[in-house]
Amino acid sequence: MGVYLAQPITTKETHSDFNSEFKYTSSEMQGWRKFMEDAKITELAIKSNGKTYAIFGVFDGHGGTFVY
Repeated sequence: MGVYLAQPITTKETHSDFNSEFKYTSSEMQGWRKFMEDAKITELAIKSNGKTYAIFGVFDGHGGTFVY
């Protein structure tokens, strides 16, 4: 089967958070791959130079667990 499973892993991990500016929910599922290859970042309060920022990102892992 190589990098694929005989049956998909359909268990989902869901995360939620909020602050006064944002509310988010993310959900991830491994699927047919032997390992979870994707990654995400969710940060609601990054302080820099007196300002506050938020960042949300999804990194699609095509064939490996490392993001380059």
